[in-house]
Amino acid sequence: MITGSAKPLVPAFSLQAGKGLWSLLAILIANNYIELLDLVILAAGLTWLLKRPGFGSVIYLTIYQAINFCYILYRYSHTSATSAWASHLIIAGTSIYLLFDGYRKIKQNYPVQNDKTSIEKIKRVLINPKYIVGGIIILILLKAIASAIAPF
Repeated sequence: MITGSAKPLVPAFSLQAGKGLWSLLAILIANNYIELLDLVILAAGLTWLLKRPGFGSVIYLTIYQAINFCYILYRYSHTSATSAWASHLIIAGTSIYLLFDGYRKIKQNYPVQNDKTSIEKIKRVLINPKYIVGGIIILILLKAIASAIAPF
């Protein structure tokens, strides 16, 4: 049972745990043991999120999902399975949103004085146009690199 300050992060945890179970099923059915490392990294982040909900665990899982997002773009965007990779991208993006939304709710319910990692700082970074443009440029470059490496 999840109680206390971790409650606002339940949606983010649930979505990512569901993705983890799906990955476990894929590993067992397809004998694709290379994804086991991915599952271990996700499990460590989810455990951290439940045991010590806070900025560190949110950033860890955000970085994990961002890398996962780029990997999905690289691996699947040049295939015909558009709905499959699009759904994975939606899961990764939604996970990031839910992590920050849960963190915002924690900060509103449990304010800490003089917190250097406040939600206002996160907003300034995430909403800053230069970071948004930079992120889009990075995604375009990754897509171009993926296309150059494996043209289809």
